[in-house]
Amino acid sequence: MDKDISVRKAETESIEQIKEILFSSLEEYKIAVPDNYSVSDIDSINLENNSNRVFVLLRDVSVIGFIVLRPITKDRIELKRLYLTSSERRRGLGAYLLNYAVHFAQKNKYRSIRFSEKLQ
Repeated sequence: MDKDISVRKAETESIEQIKEILFSSLEEYKIAVPDNYSVSDIDSINLENNSNRVFVLLRDVSVIGFIVLRPITKDRIELKRLYLTSSERRRGLGAYLLNYAVHFAQKNKYRSIRFSEKLQ
């Protein structure tokens, strides 16, 4: 992986960049977004009661992707979101984020990861 690629915990300053990546991806793939579409997992990044784990993928200092992990039980976590900017796809970065999620789960003693998929 490129040495200018890193992952860190998302901070409030990243919220708008994360939403831009999310909604651009949904638009690009022509996925209709209902008016009541929730991004509360992103909006609540720094709230004390937020159990979601949001991580951003950086190229140098620019946010180019993100993942959202949500604990379901004490030993199971869900991969809720994984998105990359369109210009960063097909470079192995999705696999990089997926591996990050697996290592995060192992390090934090989760026994399984559930992949969330909403089918329409």
